[in-house]
Amino acid sequence: YPAMLQEKLRTAGYPVIVLNEGILGERTSSTYQRWLQEITHAHIILIMIGINDLLNPRSCEIPYDCRTIENIETMINEAVISKKIPILSTVTPAKSDGIRAWANSNIRKLNLQIESLAAQYGIPLVDNYRAIRDSGGDLLYSDHVHFNDAGYEVIAQQWFDAIVNGKLIEARPK
Repeated sequence: YPAMLQEKLRTAGYPVIVLNEGILGERTSSTYQRWLQEITHAHIILIMIGINDLLNPRSCEIPYDCRTIENIETMINEAVISKKIPILSTVTPAKSDGIRAWANSNIRKLNLQIESLAAQYGIPLVDNYRAIRDSGGDLLYSDHVHFNDAGYEVIAQQWFDAIVNGKLIEARPK
């Protein structure tokens, strides 16, 4: 979705570059370790993370305790201290009839904590979980947790709306 989001923003007159610094399969603890380096040149930070912690919790540093919400909170704090604008997202659901469907109850629990963090820090929250669920659900997947173009379009639109409606950047004068 980063390329889709960039195109939407540029078409609307926002001179931006959208980078995807996520790494496939990475857990929050690994992202946290490289966090400050990755956000150095960013103005706005989009944070949608946690699914990999939930899908294989036995492989976390402390088995079954990946410290997901603590890692997310630390990333938010470091973004704010670095004078970046964090936007937090709920974790998207796993496909309801896929091999990872068992994780959806834990995803919902994590999302409650993510919503609480956004409220606590007064930062924008993008509810990509709800957006995927309400915009086609299982039809938006290419596998059990990743999306097809239509799914990524939904996510890109959610981020776009948060950035534009929140007036987090200024459009280029016409």
